[in-house]
Amino acid sequence: MRYVPCDARDGAALALALAGATEIVDLSYASAARATFSDPLAELLVNVPVSLAVMQAALALGLRRYVYVSSGGTVYGEQAVQPITEAAVPAPVSPYGITKLTIERYALLEQHHHGLPAVLLRPGNAYGPEQKPFTGQGFIATAVGSVLARKPITVFGARGTVRDYIHVDDVASAIVAALDLGVPGSVYNVGTGIGMDNADILELVRAVAEPDGFRVPCEFAPARPADVTANVLDASALQRVSGWRPRIACAEGIREVWRAQRSRPEA
Repeated sequence: MRYVPCDARDGAALALALAGATEIVDLSYASAARATFSDPLAELLVNVPVSLAVMQAALALGLRRYVYVSSGGTVYGEQAVQPITEAAVPAPVSPYGITKLTIERYALLEQHHHGLPAVLLRPGNAYGPEQKPFTGQGFIATAVGSVLARKPITVFGARGTVRDYIHVDDVASAIVAALDLGVPGSVYNVGTGIGMDNADILELVRAVAEPDGFRVPCEFAPARPADVTANVLDASALQRVSGWRPRIACAEGIREVWRAQRSRPEA
């Protein structure tokens, strides 16, 4: 694997970086989801042109597949029916979700008019051992980091929000499935179909923390009106076309996150 830093808006540099490639996975984004409220205009001006440039490069180079990794956790917004299928009408409630959906629409536009071999993925709440705590994104990483730092964990509402937590290894295997077997012009959810609220996650954290002598202190605060109550994804469409399924249970994944954070010098 080569690491080639470049400004994707520089067409020549991007073409050079993609030389020899047959497919591309677009994971580009310049900020975390919660940070986007401070400057929604910048969200559009920074992120949309970059992905458009990557799409144009994919077309110019005749790549076999362009996979855009969107956000199943933010593009749907509040939905009455759970788990959510791709047929649900997106209703994002954050600049991050709106921008992700905008890039999706451009990819489908390029697919329709110019034949861009675009496959769109909407993953749930990804987590894993390398996710940093205290960034404003990633409840599992922050919960584990808080326990190790002996800081209280804040839960908003009686049990917090319900999310579909999916291990990063399962997201990676879904990307490979989309590259190999995804149908151009299609959108696929990437999730477990299992909803877990913050209290559920803390019980799993407690199961690994207490045997090591750590408590899991919690503080409860009023629910935040801007938080989507529940987001659980139906990933059966990707399963049907590719056979992909998530493999890592949340309890196993949290044990991995615990071991990884505990092994770091700052823990």
